[in-house]
Amino acid sequence: MKLQKISQKLRQGFSKIRGIYFYVLCLTLLKTKVVFATNKIEQSKAYTGTVALIKDAFRAIQLIDILAGVVIILILLGKKQMEDEVDSKATKKKIRAVVITMVVIILIVELLNLILGYYTNQTIQM
Repeated sequence: MKLQKISQKLRQGFSKIRGIYFYVLCLTLLKTKVVFATNKIEQSKAYTGTVALIKDAFRAIQLIDILAGVVIILILLGKKQMEDEVDSKATKKKIRAVVITMVVIILIVELLNLILGYYTNQTIQM
């Protein structure tokens, strides 16, 4: 008997809470103001600074990728000349992995450039 009374009171309490929640939700939706953004963001220092930072970062990543890849390949080629036939095969695999990594990094940077171009309405020229 007591359990039924408790569950009935809980149901009544939940129905009151649902009613209050619905009322607050309706008031919130009715009081909402629509605000349209302007193009002021594109003229702000934060936006132009961020775009400049991204341009510089993309240039730096590509430059570091190419320079580091060439240096590593030259070191591996020098190492390959001093190794015997068995170790030479492992070095060939390492050289291939470095070249593939260089290409993948360049492709990722170009893909990010393309994606960011859609959001900024301009492509970042390297």
